[in-house]
Amino acid sequence: MDNENIKMTALNMNKSNSTVTITFDILNKREDSIKIKAEPLSVDDRMIDESIYQLEQEILPHKAANAKLMIQQKEGVDFPEFKNDIEMRLYISSLKDSSYVEQHLVNIIY
Repeated sequence: MDNENIKMTALNMNKSNSTVTITFDILNKREDSIKIKAEPLSVDDRMIDESIYQLEQEILPHKAANAKLMIQQKEGVDFPEFKNDIEMRLYISSLKDSSYVEQHLVNIIY
């Protein structure tokens, strides 16, 4: 994704038995700090319980950050198999200007 406000690139995906981490490089092109948050999340067309994943990152103006989406197995919650794709809604908001909120559907096929 690349627009006038941010540039976001998926860098890599690391899988272990109980954790999947996807790292994104995100550049804030705005004049103010932004906050990136992902929700809801689906893997292989199944919705994921929000208690097992997290992606939240603040980024200063004209700075880049490596943001990590972490999905971690938890007892009593179904853990996906990661066979086809991940889909999430990415929310971008300004920490200074409450009227600026942007959202994008992100789909990662692996």
